[in-house]
Amino acid sequence: MTLQLSVSDEVRALAPGFTHVAVEAYELTNGPSTEASSALLDDAAGRLAARLEGRAPHEDAHMAAWREVYTAFGSKPSRTRNSAEALAKRALSDAGLPRINVLVDVYNAVSVARLIPVGGEDLALIQGGMRLVRANGQEDFATVAGGEETVEHPDAGEVVWCDEAGVTCRRWNWR
Repeated sequence: MTLQLSVSDEVRALAPGFTHVAVEAYELTNGPSTEASSALLDDAAGRLAARLEGRAPHEDAHMAAWREVYTAFGSKPSRTRNSAEALAKRALSDAGLPRINVLVDVYNAVSVARLIPVGGEDLALIQGGMRLVRANGQEDFATVAGGEETVEHPDAGEVVWCDEAGVTCRRWNWR
């Protein structure tokens, strides 16, 4: 099964130079974080610190460009950072990077080491293809808030990844 991906013209107009990359991986066995996945996260945090040389993540030119795009679709990038900037900020803090599970640890390590937003989806749960679009504000986004499962709706104009069932990731690559 090959996942079909599309990016709407409205999103391309926000970020004309945007290029997406998709990696499909099959027959992976996920599980709790391991020493190896933890080492990848530690190495990524070290690479990030070397890249930034004491600067804050938002001072990196690549993150500044992402902040401009977030502002263009009505988001406040200091309040709703893209996933790479949020992870980078956490990597540089005393809290460090969270250990979630092997798969998330691996893609978080890539995100932090390269300072690029990276996300993951379980292909078995995707209905139809994945589209990067500007939301109309009526789409469903299933999430957990306060420990309870709930459905939210993105802001109109917000950039979201969605499939036939609804939104899978809000604010381009946020949560």
